[in-house]
Amino acid sequence: MKKFGLIGKNISYSESKNIFDSYNFSDATYNIYDVDRLDKDFLKTLDGFNVTTPYKVEIIKYLDCMSPIAKEIGSVNCVVNINGDLIGHNTDLLGFECLINKDVKNILLLGNGGVSKMVQFFCKLNNINLTIVGRENSNGYKDISYNELNDLSRYDCVINATKFNHVPDIDYTKIQKDAYIIDLAY
Repeated sequence: MKKFGLIGKNISYSESKNIFDSYNFSDATYNIYDVDRLDKDFLKTLDGFNVTTPYKVEIIKYLDCMSPIAKEIGSVNCVVNINGDLIGHNTDLLGFECLINKDVKNILLLGNGGVSKMVQFFCKLNNINLTIVGRENSNGYKDISYNELNDLSRYDCVINATKFNHVPDIDYTKIQKDAYIIDLAY
């Protein structure tokens, strides 16, 4: 029986197991692994796993190799165990590319954790202006803090990439009425 799962911290809210189980795979299991720290020996017992908060960047030091896209983005959300080698991928980018409208020119990104690295990469590839808002200069990048955020009308896309169940304290009525609002927190 193949073993898959989701690795993260404080992730009891996740529906990943229910979604996986709904497909009724007879040769595989999927579990939620809510862990305080990563352990390579444990990770190698799994055939593959998804990675979520707060480990999308930290997981990199436990990998044997990474796909070129994951390496360039600097964030991993999916790991495959091939003959004992842990290989990291970033599938967030593909999903995001399918989601975002090509007319978007100015993105406001709320949060600067692991998933924000993918949004930064996407914006760079597509020549989209990006402003990153964070509570602190997490992971070495942030353009402005929440209390410096005053002109929401110039953004045609606002993305929430903060922790699950966290709604940033901003004046949502100041966002232009035809702007795209995307929640990547789950």
